[in-house]
Amino acid sequence: MGEGKISLDLRTSDRRLIGRSGLDFAQWRESYPELVTALIGPAPGYAALPDQQVSDLLHWVEPLKGGCDDLVLLGIGGSGLGARMLNCAFIEPASRKPGHPRLHVVDNVDPRRLRHLLGELDPHRTLVNVITKSGSTAETMASFAVVRGWLREALGKGYGERVVAVTDPDLGDLRALATAEGYRTFDVPSDVGGRFSVLSPVGLVPAALLGIDARELLAGARAMRTATGNPDWRKNPALALALALHQHHLAGRRIVSVMPYADGLRDFALWFAQLWAESLGKRRRGTDPYGPTPQAALGVTDQHSQLQLYVDGPKDKVVWLLEVTDTGDDVRVPPQTDEYSSLGYLGGRGLGELLRAELKGTVLALLRAGTPSLVLTLTALDERSLGSLVYLCQAAVSITGKLAVVNVYDQPGVEEGKRTTYAYMGREGYIERLAEDELLLAGTDPDRRLHRADALVSEA
Repeated sequence: MGEGKISLDLRTSDRRLIGRSGLDFAQWRESYPELVTALIGPAPGYAALPDQQVSDLLHWVEPLKGGCDDLVLLGIGGSGLGARMLNCAFIEPASRKPGHPRLHVVDNVDPRRLRHLLGELDPHRTLVNVITKSGSTAETMASFAVVRGWLREALGKGYGERVVAVTDPDLGDLRALATAEGYRTFDVPSDVGGRFSVLSPVGLVPAALLGIDARELLAGARAMRTATGNPDWRKNPALALALALHQHHLAGRRIVSVMPYADGLRDFALWFAQLWAESLGKRRRGTDPYGPTPQAALGVTDQHSQLQLYVDGPKDKVVWLLEVTDTGDDVRVPPQTDEYSSLGYLGGRGLGELLRAELKGTVLALLRAGTPSLVLTLTALDERSLGSLVYLCQAAVSITGKLAVVNVYDQPGVEEGKRTTYAYMGREGYIERLAEDELLLAGTDPDRRLHRADALVSEA
């Protein structure tokens, strides 16, 4: 089956791997129209994003070309992973397109890293993109307070010209601060959550600043949106992916390893991990919790790392491999003498050819071991195909939520952790949790207390 530049091969989930008949979607056949209707009406917020106009964004970006060397993005979760994914796909790490800045994503409040980064950058040549839908995310606002002070010290009152904020259109402290200090702002739609936001200004603002074609990203998403409305799974890769992974989950394969065979998709695996984990890891009334556990890997790298586990370890995994057939101009191994057998057979062959052989080797090793795999193929890694892939995954997680009977759009577990963080940092309205949390951590029953293992590390 295929749609445009993307095809999904399910053949390696054969009858030896799931029951007698292999992948059998017949039990859900009558539900196909209902499943895809979940993406149409009432549609999730991300479904409208491919239709948005980006002329204002591109008009704002144009005069900035050549005006900054570095873009510091402050955001966490979907507010950082989306930009990482886009940068990884189209721009080599630590490099930039001519006239556009390098990207630095600050999504962990590690003081060593932020201190080092600010020490390396020129505030006069740096643009800061702060992203928080609520306008109050602790990690983002703490980092922004530090960066804001760094900019103000160097630039004075006009520092706001070096800041672009992406936040709620009306509410939150970041919106108020942006209004007071003159930041350029873009809105996060109120019905789009962080892990679904890469095709909103959350991802499109850094994309445009980095020289990535926002219009083509949206065009790819529009094409895939059309495909996801088809009730025939053979013509709807999102429906096929959801059905396959859900059936594997029901068969006990509750770990989904996402293994792209392209360096440009390395951070896609991390983005997918958040989308899948935060959307589907949920309690359910009257039945067991649901939660396929995503695991990021990279072929060929993890053939020499995780593949051993996939082949000979517990049969609780399904491996989703991604390949890009067009790798550009291949890199040829120079002709070799026959003196060295480990080199001779490689002479004149291309690295792209070797990469394809490695993928086939992984698929067959998994098949022989009885570990199911899926192979998704992109003919090219460009903005249009990545936009399609992003929308495919978002639609697939929505469909899986319908199959599993979970709400894919909330994240109560994440919110619980946020409330505890606020309490420990002394935020008003949350401090009363401290006593209860300390008792929980220490344990009131001596037999349940947490034990410690300490070591003194000294110079020899």
